[in-house]
Amino acid sequence: MGKEKFYYAFLGIVLLLYVIVESIKPTPIDFRNDFTRYTSIPFGTEILFNEIETLFPGQKVDFNNASLYNYEESDTLDNFIFINSGLAFDPLETEVLLDYVSKGKKVFMAGIVNGKLADTLKLEYNFYYPFFDSLSNKKNFHLSLTDSTLNENQSWIHESKSEFYYFTSYDTAKTHVLGNWNNSYPNFIQVQFGDGTFYLNSAPHLFTNYYLRDPNFAPYAFYALSYLPVANTTWDSYYKDGRNVSSTPLYVVLNSEGLRYAWFTLIGLTLLAMLFKSKREQRAIPVIKPLQNSSIQFAETIGDLYLEQGTHKDLVEKKIQFFMEYVHHNLRLDVSDITEDTFITDLAFRSGIERNEIQRLIDTIHMVKDAENVSDKELMQVTKKIDEFYKNTQR
Repeated sequence: MGKEKFYYAFLGIVLLLYVIVESIKPTPIDFRNDFTRYTSIPFGTEILFNEIETLFPGQKVDFNNASLYNYEESDTLDNFIFINSGLAFDPLETEVLLDYVSKGKKVFMAGIVNGKLADTLKLEYNFYYPFFDSLSNKKNFHLSLTDSTLNENQSWIHESKSEFYYFTSYDTAKTHVLGNWNNSYPNFIQVQFGDGTFYLNSAPHLFTNYYLRDPNFAPYAFYALSYLPVANTTWDSYYKDGRNVSSTPLYVVLNSEGLRYAWFTLIGLTLLAMLFKSKREQRAIPVIKPLQNSSIQFAETIGDLYLEQGTHKDLVEKKIQFFMEYVHHNLRLDVSDITEDTFITDLAFRSGIERNEIQRLIDTIHMVKDAENVSDKELMQVTKKIDEFYKNTQR
């Protein structure tokens, strides 16, 4: 009993000392990539957002807080601003964004574009690491805009502390270079798409609080954004590294570095105390064989039963019923009438499968569903097409 009290006292003292050290040490600067409009950490965008009315005086500023798939387009919103370290959209979101721009809208994107959007705009990137410049005593890099009316002293000089990205490939027929690193590496381009325009900048950190607090460097962000027309604007708050998506009661604890370390330390010390306590008190654990998973055998038995009784019609109806449930719950489509052209078109769009393939699947389902009897060949045919749909669908 004496040893046990000693362990608890030792653990308590260690925990108390840790809490004291954590409470008196200076708070470190948070250099996380955040890019949200309500944080004042170096890589947040609070300063830029607070000055948005200066860029678009008298215009409405809306916020996008959801996926582009759920974005409700407005005829009065002509600009869309995305700022984040990486900008990756799934195929459906990309289609929405491309349709938005093709109607004459303007989209400003500061960040590395990935996925289908990068493929559509024929974008490729590379990064330049200034380590070798530091070896050759080159301490600074130059950032410039090609429009001399926007360039004060023709370039902004900045200390080279980290690598920067630039464009290595784009559609030259539709693209105009608006800015460069060191007059050699394009980092700001304008891409025409349909009746609208993409403005793409590969350096999202230049639009954060860290750079906008520098009075000599801050004009760059405002000059770059000045390519957008003075119009109603949507500010993206969804595609952000620092977007708060947690709703757990422990979020406050886990979001604070000091509290987070204290929480995990408490858990570790508790487990350590339990280990010390259980070394001599734990009884032998009997070996219990795990329950056998008979799900596969059960499925095989049911399948054999259907085949032996020749009830192909019942089996087909169940497969079709499961297919309808999958389409309704996973692709969010009304399956009350699957023969309508609008249903076939929507199913092809959301599944990512060619429309003619969807048409053949629906025709096959309709054929066997109306038949009084289903042959082995028809059973195999509808099963194969439904399985191919599950395999090829994007959701």
